[in-house]
Amino acid sequence: MTSSKSIGLLTRVHVNQYVARANKKNGTDHPAITIKSSKGNRYANRVKFDGEWTLISSPLKPLSCGATLWVEGYDNGTNLHAE
Repeated sequence: MTSSKSIGLLTRVHVNQYVARANKKNGTDHPAITIKSSKGNRYANRVKFDGEWTLISSPLKPLSCGATLWVEGYDNGTNLHAE
């Protein structure tokens, strides 16, 4: 059996539409990508994925933040790179 430490933390990555719209309207460049895990939220302008990640569309059952489209996978500390 694989330990949860080797798999990593369940992590979901999505675009924060409010920040993206505000950036466009105000000419700003605030991080509009949210990276969510049990350790909390991180924010980025660019994310690179290594390994197995899945793009999920779930308009009838969104995330608690309201996101209906996100990328989901297990972040083991080396397979997700945020800038």
